[in-house]
Amino acid sequence: DTTGSVARNKELSAKRAAVIVKELIAKGVAANEIISLGLGSERPLVTPDNTPAKKAKNRRYEIQIRF
Repeated sequence: DTTGSVARNKELSAKRAAVIVKELIAKGVAANEIISLGLGSERPLVTPDNTPAKKAKNRRYEIQIRF
């Protein structure tokens, strides 16, 4: 969500993405097949996120799979 500084949100997002990468690798996905991005508050689904429910929607993981 947009609470806190942009830099801090980006850092937290990158750390969360790194955890998911570790899990995918542990499940057998090749590390060189994974691209990880932490977007922070750059791409919200809901604006403004001025309620707890809206903030929750903006805290998410997105996974894209290419064949």
